[in-house]
Amino acid sequence: MYRSMYPHSPLALSFQPQRPRVPRLEFVSGSRCLASLWIVCQHFSPHSSDGALVKALWRSDAAVDYFIVLSGFVTHWASRGAFAALQRHRDDAARWRDGAKKWYGRRFGRVLLATYVAMAASWAMVAAAGGDAAPGHVGRCVLLVESWLAPARWCPDGQTWTVAALAPSWLLYPAVYDRLVYERPAKVLAPLGLALAALPTAVAVGLLRRGDAPFGSVHDAMYLWPPAQLCDFLLGAVRGRKRERHAQLQRLRSRPCSTRFG
Repeated sequence: MYRSMYPHSPLALSFQPQRPRVPRLEFVSGSRCLASLWIVCQHFSPHSSDGALVKALWRSDAAVDYFIVLSGFVTHWASRGAFAALQRHRDDAARWRDGAKKWYGRRFGRVLLATYVAMAASWAMVAAAGGDAAPGHVGRCVLLVESWLAPARWCPDGQTWTVAALAPSWLLYPAVYDRLVYERPAKVLAPLGLALAALPTAVAVGLLRRGDAPFGSVHDAMYLWPPAQLCDFLLGAVRGRKRERHAQLQRLRSRPCSTRFG
């Protein structure tokens, strides 16, 4: 009675079941800061020498790749199998569609607004300087499809190519990726992770031995072409599932024996 009359009072809220708090992963913020610093230094630090530091700066594409993997990790860590759990029950199909729509809205809505603002500002500067601002080219950039085409052409604010590279993985995650890693044991995740890590390297070595690549160059095919990032994103999702499993075991071990075994 009291809860129905005053649903938001402290006393009523005390009767409601509390969701387990998602632990904060400090390494995400720290590693993201270091990777960002690596990329910024590569783009803006003067490269006046040929020392070891300059060579390290030019390998900042490894930091970019880390962000792709981290996106898969954080995506799965936040979702925690929510879509896969609903897919197991036919009666929950409507809820799955509703949840997927909201997830797509949040995922793309947050990113595309910043992407388009940066792209519009860069387009204005490129057009004023007489650069590559053809309407067809810019239109394909807005639709996130320019990086699918060869030869590679940089869009206004060219570093937004990462959004186009991640878009296929974001689209696949609710229906495919989440279900693929949901509740998988370590004996399945470990070889899957190793295969995902080794496959891009094997493909790159094969392209180098052939001496050509389907996208114009090995660099563009394995770096800028969006399908090349599917394995990296899924590798992050696999690691997110393993970290989730580790957190579950930690919570189980922290419980008293009476509640752990019933």
